[in-house]
Amino acid sequence: MDLIMVRHGETEDNVKQKMSGWTDTPLNLNGIRQAHIVAQRLKNLSVDRVLSSDLNRAVKTAEIIAQHQSEEIPHEKVIGFREMNFGQLEQLSMQEIEQHYNQEYKKIYTEDKYTFPEGENLNTFHKRVIDTLTAYLQRNRKDENMLIVAHSGTIRCMLTHLVIGNIDGHWRFAVDHCGITVIKNVLEYPYIKKLNDTCHFDHQEGQE
Repeated sequence: MDLIMVRHGETEDNVKQKMSGWTDTPLNLNGIRQAHIVAQRLKNLSVDRVLSSDLNRAVKTAEIIAQHQSEEIPHEKVIGFREMNFGQLEQLSMQEIEQHYNQEYKKIYTEDKYTFPEGENLNTFHKRVIDTLTAYLQRNRKDENMLIVAHSGTIRCMLTHLVIGNIDGHWRFAVDHCGITVIKNVLEYPYIKKLNDTCHFDHQEGQE
């Protein structure tokens, strides 16, 4: 079984570098464009099931990808694949957190198990995502390929679990908007086939 992971397209919060973990921000125009480009890249790939975070930016990206497939594919929206919950610091940039919540800003960089006020920490976030992923992998057939459209943090959780085996490598993976990551042989001996592949955007820019 192959696991294909795609980060959602760009949002205005991304442009403004705001924390928007559970905030339901939509794709901006560039994000919609990115979703159509990655959908073209994926249209000949064998996909049996589409899962996405239930937040708008991931749902819309997944819907656009599914529209480009030759056959109708079931699409399930999954709350467990949401980004980390940043609690009271949602909708703030790191600069704004430093300015208005300086003590919290210092803790973010000094506490290994820092918990966002009324939100999550990395351990609880990781457990939520991996518990959700494991449940779907257990019910999936070995010959089915699964596409998950989610968030950068969510995809990092899945990569660290499947490839490294623990949480320590979480921040060692770049996950760009509409980048493609493919894990092969997920149920037996997972290995990376593609990692944050964004060459579809290079090809598109070359045509413009």
